Amino acid sequence: MFPVNNQELAEKLSRPDVRPHQEWISYAEATELVGLGRTTLWKLVGAGEIEVARVGRAVRINRQSLTAYMKRSAEGGAVASE
Repeated sequence: MFPVNNQELAEKLSRPDVRPHQEWISYAEATELVGLGRTTLWKLVGAGEIEVARVGRAVRINRQSLTAYMKRSAEGGAVASE
């Protein structure tokens, strides 16, 4: 995983193509937001690193938990299992 500085994270979190008020986002929106692949996000979900909600076949990622994970990662405290 590549290190992400706080300025880069702040810029990505303020992107207009991912609505900032939306608490739950799709995998596609999450990949666009933080630049991680779908498989990596799937592994993070499986490891309990980020919070998801499942409604039928739809899966939505909690934006706050994703942001918290990325901040921990930027500080060197989180590592995705490969």
